[in-house]
Amino acid sequence: MKNWGTQATGVEGKVLCNDSFVVVYDSLADFGDIASGDTATNNTHPFSIRALSNSPMGHVVEFTIIANSNGGSSDTLHFSL
Repeated sequence: MKNWGTQATGVEGKVLCNDSFVVVYDSLADFGDIASGDTATNNTHPFSIRALSNSPMGHVVEFTIIANSNGGSSDTLHFSL
């Protein structure tokens, strides 16, 4: 998670996916405090996502992560896999 703004404390993320070929088992992650310009990872409690066995080869899945901090800042990120 990259912080493009000012110091962010208590950053949490929630991954969303509305695809019938994907199961999101654990949608929440804690990234802690992220200084301005820094990057944080969540290796201790990562998102848990699984593609179903009947997923078509080459199927592209759209994801959204909503990130919030204790200071009330929020951002929405979109990516595809």
